[in-house]
Amino acid sequence: MRITEAARRLDLTPRMLRYRESLGLLPALRPAGGRGAARRPAGAPERAGSSRAGSGRASTGRASTGRASTGRAGAHRQFTDADLAAVALGLSLERRYDISPVALATAQHTPVVAAHAKYTNFLATGLIVDWASQTTSHSRVNSLRVNLAAFGAPAGTTVRASKITSWCRASGDNAFRGASIVGGSVDGTQLPVQSELNTVLVIRNRAGAPIGSVTLNWQGDMGGHLMVIAIYVTLGPEILELGAAQCGKTVE
Repeated sequence: MRITEAARRLDLTPRMLRYRESLGLLPALRPAGGRGAARRPAGAPERAGSSRAGSGRASTGRASTGRASTGRAGAHRQFTDADLAAVALGLSLERRYDISPVALATAQHTPVVAAHAKYTNFLATGLIVDWASQTTSHSRVNSLRVNLAAFGAPAGTTVRASKITSWCRASGDNAFRGASIVGGSVDGTQLPVQSELNTVLVIRNRAGAPIGSVTLNWQGDMGGHLMVIAIYVTLGPEILELGAAQCGKTVE
């Protein structure tokens, strides 16, 4: 069928269908007189804008070193039922995980882009971008707002930032890394754009007793690799990682 009919069946515009084809989200065209392997859409990204249920740990914005990949635009085509099924599967994954077509096309690679993360009464963000190469990783989370009361802090305790960024680059035996927080605040206290390494802010309950902490520019060993986390929250058994970049350097 022609693209206009295919787009109508999928409730998309022809332009969006061509865009998805350019990202490699449709089965590859068979070359004339030969055989070609069908290309299936990849699964949802593992970390960007996601939380892991049952582990007591949530993570928003995480990049680790990997290999970049780009989609290839195909020729004008007649669409088959297999093409429509591939697009429908991709659309269902995007809706389920709240991700963009770019994130789906580059799963397990980079960049990974999520429109936003929203968890009612807990977490809201704008655009999330995780980028990585074989030696460098970078994570950015925009328009961040976290309600720490969901973690057991006093009502109204929040973490806010217009943009947080973390980065890490491995070079030989060294790793260059850091984090920045733009327009940030914790419970109304303004945060510096560049914080000292592992700057700890204590979270207290109404009686003044410490119940947790917010660490800015957290850097340390995680799973045998250097990790940089722009904002690292611990409240009781709960852990929240905001803007995390992982180096390829193993910590000895």
